Amino acid sequence: GSSSVRAALFDSEGNEVSGTLVRVRVSPNTSADGGMWYDAGELAEIVFRVISKCLKTGHAREFPIAAVGFSTFMHSLVGVDHVGTPTTPLYSWGDTRSRSSSEKLLEVLDRAELHARTGSFLHSSYWPLKLAWLRKVQPGAFKATRKW
Repeated sequence: GSSSVRAALFDSEGNEVSGTLVRVRVSPNTSADGGMWYDAGELAEIVFRVISKCLKTGHAREFPIAAVGFSTFMHSLVGVDHVGTPTTPLYSWGDTRSRSSSEKLLEVLDRAELHARTGSFLHSSYWPLKLAWLRKVQPGAFKATRKW
């Protein structure tokens, strides 16, 4: 979820192993113009720290790890360069600053056809809107990004 980074071990039946849950609360940065983002590098460090603490609970030796699962922020977007270094913050689903890009996109896309074809609604969390907005407001970071 967007309020914390957490990790836990689960047994082969899918039950959480008592005493293995590690959680670090996080809060997004926000701005009056609708911004909602996290520092991507800082968030990655927290993820690494939480996983490490979870594995050091002592239970990791009792339960051999057979699989790893994870969940991420829905509709988040972060750019990385050719070596994987973040070029942008991690923009959260709640960042609405790309809303202004929808009018430009609607000049070339039909809202109903887009929904029928993709199942997506034209909303500020829609990646094409975020990408159009980022290209406009952060051209240097956009150009430096190799993967989103």
